[in-house]
Amino acid sequence: MEITVAYKTEYSDDALKAIDEALSSIPSNINQQLTEMGLRIILVPNIMEFCPVLKELTEEELNQFDKNCPAVYAPLEKTIYLAEKWEGYESLTLTQNLFNRCGYAHGRLTGLTSSLEFRQAVAEDLNHAPADLQIEYRELSGSPHELYAVLFSLLITLKSGKNSDAWYESFAQIFPCTLKLVVDELRLFEKEGSERDRS
Repeated sequence: MEITVAYKTEYSDDALKAIDEALSSIPSNINQQLTEMGLRIILVPNIMEFCPVLKELTEEELNQFDKNCPAVYAPLEKTIYLAEKWEGYESLTLTQNLFNRCGYAHGRLTGLTSSLEFRQAVAEDLNHAPADLQIEYRELSGSPHELYAVLFSLLITLKSGKNSDAWYESFAQIFPCTLKLVVDELRLFEKEGSERDRS
């Protein structure tokens, strides 16, 4: 996968090392799939100053944008803009940010998050979720792309043996049907030599 440094700082080398380690934690078949679909990563000192897609936003949209955002996926460019440093979100790591945006990109590029099957699974889960959790989902995420990014990140984190984020785990509990669909799509936990039921 192509990785570019937009502007080298004292933090760039450590960030590049973290990116390499994070990408090596993503199963090779998924990493290869993302690479073949043209995904690339641009490392930037911060999102607000160095992410060109923000220049396309209206003043109202820019005012609503989270100025502490640690990463952005630009669909038209098939590019993840990943910040070396960010304020707030102290519990997040660069690895988690990259997993999350890789998930967003994977869902968009494969078309899964736009599929009827995925949207039906989300709707099914929401129908059985308590009202307060439905509200939380819509306030904190509210889009199938963001939900897929969360579940993708959670699954890749668990697969790599790292500790997962409690907030991400809560989404797995709220969205069991959707989680199963993502597990089947990524095929992370199949035993070696096994095949998915094709009937």
